[in-house]
Amino acid sequence: MSALTEQIKKQPKSFFVGACLALVGAVGIVDYLTGYTIFFSAFYLLAVAIAAWFVGGTFGLAISVLSVAVWLGGDAAAGAYYTNLFVPAWNGAIALVVYFVVVWALTSLRKLHHELEERVRQRTIALTGEIKERERLEKEILEISEREQRRIGNDLHD
Repeated sequence: MSALTEQIKKQPKSFFVGACLALVGAVGIVDYLTGYTIFFSAFYLLAVAIAAWFVGGTFGLAISVLSVAVWLGGDAAAGAYYTNLFVPAWNGAIALVVYFVVVWALTSLRKLHHELEERVRQRTIALTGEIKERERLEKEILEISEREQRRIGNDLHD
């Protein structure tokens, strides 16, 4: 594993919570400044993914809801006008469903990753034990062989 990966793993969850909130805020500001005609949904997805992977599924869902709220709020503040409230509600619901699917996929992948790491750890321990046992048996065979050679040598000498 690379040094960067190890460094990231050592960060406390609170670091990632703050990073996700800051990222949603920063994307929200840029989203507001660029107006409601440019779609920034994919950039909110980065915060959702970080939240789901490093903090957990529940926080990932919370960041999803916050991202959609910031996105819709920023569009409204930027002057987006809808003749029917169904349009922003529909757009928000679609984005929320996509974010929820990403959270589900990442939390499932993370769980599988942890299970695989645990299996590797257990198998490494078992393999280490087998290697030690094999070394012990090889040493025992070598001692028996040397002892037999000495016995045969003594028998021949006598």
